Amino acid sequence: MHDQLTQHALQRCTQRSIRQSDFDAFQYFADSEEPMWGGAVRLTLSLKAARKARESGLPNDQIARLCRFVWVVADGRVVTQYRRPARRSFDRFGRAVSWAK
Repeated sequence: MHDQLTQHALQRCTQRSIRQSDFDAFQYFADSEEPMWGGAVRLTLSLKAARKARESGLPNDQIARLCRFVWVVADGRVVTQYRRPARRSFDRFGRAVSWAK
């Protein structure tokens, strides 16, 4: 794992308690790529990939963890990793809207 991560990414994985098995599974199943600044790519796990991981026997809690993270890759190395932002809706004044009323 260490040769594929920058020092910053390794520090973030340690801070967020990301296991080696999570990193390996994410590398195998991540399928959603989105271009970013400077040639970097944002990798996430799509719903289709999550289903594929479930069918291959990955535990549900590990799949849930994988779906929460976003990995940024540049030049074949992981630059950083962060939590996927929560999807929230906002009204025209910028206030969060709850649809569960």
